[in-house]
Amino acid sequence: MNILYLHGLGSTGLTDDKRAVVMSVLKPEVLITPVFDYTEEGVEKKIEDLFHAHSFDLIIGSSTGAMVAHTLSCRSNINAILINPAFKHNVVDRLLPKFIRSTEVGKHTFFVFGTEDLTVPMQGTLDFFNVPNTPIDRTLIVEGMEHRFWPSQLEFILKSSTLNSFIDNID
Repeated sequence: MNILYLHGLGSTGLTDDKRAVVMSVLKPEVLITPVFDYTEEGVEKKIEDLFHAHSFDLIIGSSTGAMVAHTLSCRSNINAILINPAFKHNVVDRLLPKFIRSTEVGKHTFFVFGTEDLTVPMQGTLDFFNVPNTPIDRTLIVEGMEHRFWPSQLEFILKSSTLNSFIDNID
């Protein structure tokens, strides 16, 4: 399995401890974790070029990276795990108009929300997609998780039966 992990706005990328979790739980052949400045001119082309240079089986994105992962997933029908996605947030709205944000809830999209995420609350994403609530078979709500999450929370997400059932049942 080849995985692309996209970090959030202002992040310096996937930490070593979270990388170890992804490697241990998912056991990818390839794990690509680029670092982008999402506000930089031409970043969308850099992301597209990287995406098309590889054959990915799964995209994992956090915050702004989740929004970008969703865009790539909708275009390519590749499974995407969106952790605390920042679809509707004033900073993202102001800095990232160049990314096309699809309001489609694709069948390859799996949402993960933290109950303590005050930075980008779940309701903002639900409002963005104009849905009263997310499909229960494609959503994991992690009690106590804030916008920034711990390696142990990432491990919980990646090992969850809800996520694994979703991945196993995609056609």
